[in-house]
Amino acid sequence: MDYLHKKNIIHRDIRPENILINNNGYIKLIEFTFSKKLNNKLTYTICGSPEYYSPEMINKTGYNKCIDFWQLGILLYEIIIGETPFVDSDPVKIYKKINKGKIIFPKNINKNAKIIIKQFLNINMDKRLGCTKKGIYEIIENPFFKDFDWEGLLHRKLEPPFIPSFHKFSDIVRYKRFEDTIIEENSEPLSKENDPFFNWQ
Repeated sequence: MDYLHKKNIIHRDIRPENILINNNGYIKLIEFTFSKKLNNKLTYTICGSPEYYSPEMINKTGYNKCIDFWQLGILLYEIIIGETPFVDSDPVKIYKKINKGKIIFPKNINKNAKIIIKQFLNINMDKRLGCTKKGIYEIIENPFFKDFDWEGLLHRKLEPPFIPSFHKFSDIVRYKRFEDTIIEENSEPLSKENDPFFNWQ
């Protein structure tokens, strides 16, 4: 993210589905469909996953790289707790919860984890973790990451907690398998009463 932001690129779709683990156990950020290059300007497009929208995206007040730090906070919450903080079957209710900014934590959550999530999910994007003058260093120096070896991570010298096993480079064993949908060619045509597209223009 820091590299992208230095190139004035925002990702706008940081969520578990867009993070992969490579054969060395290190993560890869993928899916740059919604990425955008900004030159010290705000953008107003609504895109991505509703549960990861930031208040400034919902309210169309304009946003910048701070959207990625908001989504990082949502992602961190989901990784630790198992679901996103603003959940509802109705997207409008999700937006209302996001704008209220009330985050419910389980009792057993680590204190530093709770604090950093709240800092990432600050409704005021100028005060959001990663968005102040200190930038990325505010995250690096956060108590949540105390004693973490950032240099080791950068140079891939840390031992990953999980390394996926692959038989060959093109192995797709970790992808879900779905049966092909079989369409019967000799099926009877729909009657006008049962055809949902009859008289459709």
